[in-house]
Amino acid sequence: MRARITIIFRRTNDAEIVRQSTDPDNNPIPEGLDFQSWVEENELVIEIQSNKGINSLSATAEDFLSSVDLIIRVSEDFDKGLQSPLN
Repeated sequence: MRARITIIFRRTNDAEIVRQSTDPDNNPIPEGLDFQSWVEENELVIEIQSNKGINSLSATAEDFLSSVDLIIRVSEDFDKGLQSPLN
């Protein structure tokens, strides 16, 4: 089974930051899973392949998307902090 997920960002740099930030989470890859991610312009593309069935594929995708969500929220909070009058 294989899934491809594409997340579209406003800027290419944002997509690359998220890709780089998730790389440590994806190593080493558990046996039976293959995970690839790359940036195409402003899109982060994730491809997950599993020979362990749909539940494993779904759990891997959910874990990855949770990491992406956290990275985006932290990045947005950081950007707001840089614009704060206290800084």
